[in-house]
Amino acid sequence: LDYTGAVATDPCYKCSDPSIKDCECTMEFHLDTLFKGPVVIYYGLTNYFQNQRKYGISKDDNQLYGDLDTFKSPARECSPYDYDGKSKPIVPCGALANSMFNDTFRLYRMVNGSKKEVPLNGKGIAWWTDQNVKYRNPNETPLINAFNGTVKPINWPKAAYELDTTDVYNNGFINQDFLVWMRRAALPDFRKLYRRITKDEYHAGLPAGNYSLEISYSILSFIFIQYHFHAILGGVFEAQREV
Repeated sequence: LDYTGAVATDPCYKCSDPSIKDCECTMEFHLDTLFKGPVVIYYGLTNYFQNQRKYGISKDDNQLYGDLDTFKSPARECSPYDYDGKSKPIVPCGALANSMFNDTFRLYRMVNGSKKEVPLNGKGIAWWTDQNVKYRNPNETPLINAFNGTVKPINWPKAAYELDTTDVYNNGFINQDFLVWMRRAALPDFRKLYRRITKDEYHAGLPAGNYSLEISYSILSFIFIQYHFHAILGGVFEAQREV
């Protein structure tokens, strides 16, 4: 499913206007037969160079390891995303974190004329070493205290300590979606793990029927970006954005 909205007849056309903030759109599709599980959802970008050198080093590894000293004095590699216009330090700093993909998807199945949400599981989508070794939160409780005197990345809708306030093991720098984004892709055309569908009733896959996909645009829009949600045989859904 192409959710770019590049053509006026597309359901997500309104969201192609960068002046519209927090845009939402809905796309519908039909499965003729069981889409065999386990079903895994990916998002993808095409012609997006995460491997570009200056972009890739635009971060502060010590900051991402929870070093509070670097919260107030970000690494120079983060420039121009090290301080905001009022000279407050940005945490996490750098172009890589600032451009984090944060579009969100909600999948619904039509059952007896009513929408039933298909639960999406975001646990365990990042590398174990990233969550447990490479990235650490500051040793501060509550976590928000560590961010006193700092500001969130310019393009983020909320601060790092608000990424998942319901789970301390999925908040801040160890948030699964953040970790997935920060592990850079080697090629300009790539996909990244977004969610799994694991609930018992969907263990065998997605049953035949009608579905709707609700998309919330949050990531900064760029010219020439295209968005796709692909169903791939073999139990994988892919949400893809092409630049």
